Amino acid sequence: LGTRYRLAARTGLAGCIGVTMFDILMITGVLLTATTLTWVTIGAIAASTARIAFSTTTLRPLLLAG
Repeated sequence: LGTRYRLAARTGLAGCIGVTMFDILMITGVLLTATTLTWVTIGAIAASTARIAFSTTTLRPLLLAG
């Protein structure tokens, strides 16, 4: 399609990888520093885990194609 499309696709891919890595970092940080886990914390971790799962299933075909 063109170089602009490839640039946009690569930038989007990098953004998705960045958000996934940030989610993993935040979950790890919370689990290491939280003294007690409330239902709000558990809900946030579940939401982040769901976002990570969605991102990895979406990214896998893109990474294999590129």
